[in-house]
Amino acid sequence: MEPMKDHSPATQGDLAKVQAEFKAGIGATRRDLAEVRSELKAEIGATRRDLAEVRAELKAEIGATRRDLALKVLGAGEKMDAMAAGLRQEMGLLRNDVSAKLDTAVSRMETIWRESAVLPRVIDEQSKVLRDHEQRLSEIERRRTP
Repeated sequence: MEPMKDHSPATQGDLAKVQAEFKAGIGATRRDLAEVRSELKAEIGATRRDLAEVRAELKAEIGATRRDLALKVLGAGEKMDAMAAGLRQEMGLLRNDVSAKLDTAVSRMETIWRESAVLPRVIDEQSKVLRDHEQRLSEIERRRTP
């Protein structure tokens, strides 16, 4: 919006221009939110695919490790205990990594949901302020008209 060069009161035309700019800004914000929502859905889909891949890799790793352990159990009880502890630690780290990725995705979704819930309220409040201003301006203009 261009800054006003004179200090005369705003007219209905000025208000209409501001309202049109405000509506355009709201439209742009809604489009941006839709784009963010779409991107977030894509990220969630990618995260799910990544999780499926990690799950498959974990299953394959666990399967391979179980076979190795079964062969080594016959002669090395102590070695087996050490390997099992190492596997538990590795699985815990992988689980933590997966949980962290899920937490990030959920956090992003919660942020989008919060913003989606707050934006209509802000728009309504601004619309009320604009209507009040328009009413006051109309009253002032009526008083000024001889």
